[in-house]
Parts: sequence; C-alpha cells; structure tokens
Amino acid sequence: MKLPGLAHPVARVTRVISCVYCGGAHQRPAEIRQCWADHDGAEPELPIEVPPDHGWSPAPAATQPSRAVRPRRVESVLVPDRVPDRMAVKLGRGPIELGRNLVVLPGQSPPSDWGDADREAITAATLADPADTVARLRTAAHAAQGCVFELAVEFEQSPDSVEAGHQHDLGPGFSFLLDELHHLIWSNSIDARHTHAARWSVVDDAVGIGATICSVDTPGDI
Repeated sequence: MKLPGLAHPVARVTRVISCVYCGGAHQRPAEIRQCWADHDGAEPELPIEVPPDHGWSPAPAATQPSRAVRPRRVESVLVPDRVPDRMAVKLGRGPIELGRNLVVLPGQSPPSDWGDADREAITAATLADPADTVARLRTAAHAAQGCVFELAVEFEQSPDSVEAGHQHDLGPGFSFLLDELHHLIWSNSIDARHTHAARWSVVDDAVGIGATICSVDTPGDI
C-alpha cells in the first residue's frame, strides 16, 4: 500500500538528557547512571543563582557596606483600638430556625420566647464529667433546637485545654469535651443572667469592629 506524501519533511529528533556529572548529554538514563559511577558517585556542585535586585548595584565584596533592611509596614484591619464594654441587648429569641440559646441563673425564669425550650443545668458535676451533656447538646445544636442553660458555676472563660499525649495513644475518638461544652453553651447564646442588661457576644464583637447599635424601631443586621 502506497502511503500519501507528506506536506512537510519529517526529521528524526533524538532526545538527550543533560548530565550534571560530566556537563554533557546522554540519550539513555543508563548512561547517566554510568556517568555517575565514573565520577565515584560524587554529588554535583550546582550553581547558585541569586536573582538580581534592581533597586541597588552591589559594590565589590571588600568595600561593600552592609545593606540596611527596611522593616515592612503591616497594617491591621478591623481591629479596634480598644475592646468596648459589653453591650446590653433586647431579649429576643429570633427565628426558631436559628436555634438561639439562653443562659440564666439557677431558678431564674426565662422570657416567654424560650418557654418551650429544654432546660439544661450546668453544675460542677457537669464540668467534672461533661460527656453526657455534650452528647445531648450536640444533638440539639445539629437540630437547631434552642436551649435554656441554667449556669450554676463560673464557666464564661474557655478552658483552652491542652493534651500532651501522643495522638496514636489518644485514638480517633478523643475530644476536648470541656472546650466543646463551653462552645455549645456560649457560641449561640444570649446571656440573660441579668435581665435588665442581657448581653450577646455577637453584638459585642460587632461593636468592637465599628458597628453601631440601632434604636428599637430601626432595622439592623444582627
């Protein structure tokens, strides 16, 4: 069978591999290995390329003065000069779908908005063994079911727990339960332990970066 003619001539291109041991080129990897063996397996001395700095011209090494390094200016954004006092907010549960919680004192009655919410007592025994409480609150949080937390102990500050053990010893089921309990209680909760000055950390953070508190009849973002 006669093949059709080609419109362009065809030339054979031989692939070569640059060799850092002899400075030449080889056609096969085996030749590279042989060249390495011929040079007693010595590591090649590769040139170090320093990118030019177009802002200055280097002087001879003997007379080159030390070059001062100008510190880089870093500007922070959305960081207030001071942390404002905690802001009082109007008590309101908001849309049920948000699963907003409420923190109260022992025996304190919650506002009517949370009248049908489950009540969870947080005591010293809870902090000593939080596993069961964390499991219940996880379920409630995943279902966006707001709860009323009756806080009988000091638990405003995050525990920031640290575990020095090795991960392979702790196992995949390990969890910082006390830290998770703190998150579940406070991350989506209004602090109503003082009903005349209820507080919400989200509002505190917003005011801290420049937000303005609206009047009662003015719509806002939070």
